[in-house]
Amino acid sequence: MEELFPTEKKLVTRISKTPRGAIFKLRQAVYSIIRSQQLDVESSRDNWRRAVSEIIETLEGINDPCRVELTYVISHDSGKSVFKPLKFKVEIYQKV
Repeated sequence: MEELFPTEKKLVTRISKTPRGAIFKLRQAVYSIIRSQQLDVESSRDNWRRAVSEIIETLEGINDPCRVELTYVISHDSGKSVFKPLKFKVEIYQKV
């Protein structure tokens, strides 16, 4: 039975030295979810690419340690399970 309102889940990276490192860790976690839950790869990848382009745009010019939190759902559209990012939060830490 399909869920009317899929439950939101969160992925949170550890604090990384650079935004690039945080995005790399987030990417690994996303693709791990796509593979382990046998989601539709093409649709999930397109959704991830759209979301990560927004994250990169937000982090442009920042070179401080940071952590990224991504909220997502697994939706079931037309018989396919798809990874859908909903929102992201970036925490930037100052170097001391």
